[in-house]
Amino acid sequence: MPSASSVTLSDAGSCSWRAGLDPIVHVSSVGALLPARRGSVISDKSPPSSVSVGPYIDSKAEQEVIARDLQAKGAPVTITYPGAVMGPHDPHWGDGPLLIEAVLENRVRAAIHGCLPIVDVRDVACLHSAVMNPGAGPRRFMFSGSSITFVEFVSLLSRLTGRTIHCTIVPSWLVTPIIQLMDKIQRLVPFRMPVTTEGLTVFKRDLKFVDSTTVDGVEIERTDLKVTMTDMIKWMYAAGQISSDSAGILAY
Repeated sequence: MPSASSVTLSDAGSCSWRAGLDPIVHVSSVGALLPARRGSVISDKSPPSSVSVGPYIDSKAEQEVIARDLQAKGAPVTITYPGAVMGPHDPHWGDGPLLIEAVLENRVRAAIHGCLPIVDVRDVACLHSAVMNPGAGPRRFMFSGSSITFVEFVSLLSRLTGRTIHCTIVPSWLVTPIIQLMDKIQRLVPFRMPVTTEGLTVFKRDLKFVDSTTVDGVEIERTDLKVTMTDMIKWMYAAGQISSDSAGILAY
């Protein structure tokens, strides 16, 4: 039996097409194209993920199959694949602020080798604004952003805040059971954990991305990762969610 999300997307896409909507934009994820092999290069031409990872990524892969089927039938479906979306003014204090908060408070002392694709939320908004032109037909846009290892990410936050923040590379087998335990604890506590097994799985793949660069000949905006992180930390401090000690020189 198909999942509720699959039925919803399939029905919504077909109804939108029959109603003459153009374009129909489906916001997917780089995780929807997660390959089995570590170090793979993925683009908007890569096939949907065939490996089961967890509820979020599995549902994204299911939706990807449906969206591409609609494209193959000629529906004007535009699919976008953002990386880890981060930026200031997150109304839900999502995964990005949670991760940065954990790093700034020295709660992440160990990491495995791998790359984290981070894209600025304002750039994602610009992309989706740009693809709203009718008549372009089925299209796909990879938009992973800037890829950075976790140790480099910690080092960047350390430099931006003028603080010393340490993080050590450890084997993945050492970290995996800890994250799996956090997943189980997550079901019992009212707050969000900063890392999940699904996120760790994507990170362990150490993927490389071939991003789309233009929409209808117009260059897509790219915000420097330093700007994204600076704006986020300043906002997190201004919102009273992190202390001046955590924000360092960005608090002044």
